[in-house]
Amino acid sequence: MEITIGKASYDLSFGVAFVREVDKELGVKHDGVSFGLGLTIALPGLQSYDPSVLSDILHCATVTSKKRPSHADLDGLIDDPATDVEALFVEVLREIEGANATKAALKNMRA
Repeated sequence: MEITIGKASYDLSFGVAFVREVDKELGVKHDGVSFGLGLTIALPGLQSYDPSVLSDILHCATVTSKKRPSHADLDGLIDDPATDVEALFVEVLREIEGANATKAALKNMRA
């Protein structure tokens, strides 16, 4: 999957590196210990069309890209009236559902 912000294009990947990044950004931490669970926390937000979660997930999905957009860039993309945000949610969820590293988590959340 790829997104374009202005004239820059960014590749999105939903593999293991993405899951690690989601754990860093959205995971549970207590007394300096990370418990992961970032994807478990993020999926309900994506399914309920939470734009801040979408922005965070898009940022995490660029972890393997040579260049990464900032959170402000991603927020701007989502805020832009020309962006079909609903379609973006659907596409991201479809990518997560199809990626080998994440499809079981999404399937279990829906069960």
